[in-house]
Amino acid sequence: MRGVLSGAGILLLGAGIACAQPRAASARFEVSTIAVGKGPGGVALADVDGDGKLDVLTANGESRDVSLLLGDGRGRFAPAPGWPVALPIAPHVVAAGAGFVAVTGHDSNDVFVIRTARRPPVVSSFPAIAGFTPHNHGLAIADFNGDATPDLATSNHNGNSVSILLGDDRGGFRPARGSPFAVGRAPYPLAVADFNADGKMDVATPDVQGDTVTLLLGDGTGSLGPAPGSPFRVDHRPFFLLTTRVNGDGAPDLVVSHDDIDTMTILVNDGRGGFAASPRVNVGGRTWKTGAADFDGDGRTDLVVGTAPASVSILSGDGRGNFRRSSAAVAVGRGPWNVAVGDLNRDGKPDVVTTSGEGNSVSVLLAR
Repeated sequence: MRGVLSGAGILLLGAGIACAQPRAASARFEVSTIAVGKGPGGVALADVDGDGKLDVLTANGESRDVSLLLGDGRGRFAPAPGWPVALPIAPHVVAAGAGFVAVTGHDSNDVFVIRTARRPPVVSSFPAIAGFTPHNHGLAIADFNGDATPDLATSNHNGNSVSILLGDDRGGFRPARGSPFAVGRAPYPLAVADFNADGKMDVATPDVQGDTVTLLLGDGTGSLGPAPGSPFRVDHRPFFLLTTRVNGDGAPDLVVSHDDIDTMTILVNDGRGGFAASPRVNVGGRTWKTGAADFDGDGRTDLVVGTAPASVSILSGDGRGNFRRSSAAVAVGRGPWNVAVGDLNRDGKPDVVTTSGEGNSVSVLLAR
């Protein structure tokens, strides 16, 4: 069963789902807590089993595995048969492609690929970089060479670089010509989009020790090169980049979170890959990863942020690149360092999933 949280309420949940502690809830969301592996960090939403319903994936660092929760299309989830899938690393970031799940860990220079169509799922690994002590913080899936086959991108913290691994449509991946590609100091989770509107995928990184954002432009073969004007100066310790459209001009912009200050930076794209900062956004707490959707139905992009120690807030956008907190924070599990956004119950409203790194669970926030 499922219930709505209130200040003194109790939430009853189905099999495989942990009981939630009483907590205050915003009028905007119905909140539930679902058990996953130990120390979940990364979370992703995807239709893994191909039934047209969004599922939840988590990378569980302490239990060294990946959990898959299958969605029923009504916002409820159950553990998938044959999962969690064990890995030889402590996974940190997870992303989903067609027929596979990709995973990276802090302490590995490889990308681990789980083939989800196999029973049981099959795990393979592919090296992204060599010659540096592992410290991976970023992973993305995109088509960098235009062959309609998914490729992989990683950000290599200790190598000050980005790696591109090209898919071969047989389940294998190989480094693109010139990979890895230099960026700023100590890149954290990267963002991928066509930032200069040339039809080719590009990569941006938050350079946590350089206080910059680096933009690399793709050439359509899988190789990347520095963009004019890059790197772009931002506030202290940029932690995460979210690609979204904040002002309605169609160009992908960047939302930059900072892991030790209470503000976010909004970088507005001029449509050619040049960026200018909007006024800073006060979040009210340390912020990690963020998500975007139109949460209030006004046709403008809003943001959802997880903040320390255990809450999620919605920032309402004005359609010009400015954001403000629009409602009271929603209490979730401790350590909501990662969020994912999608329509989990197919009611046309964006819902939110956030990991609880200190609670071995995910919080599911269904929009009312």
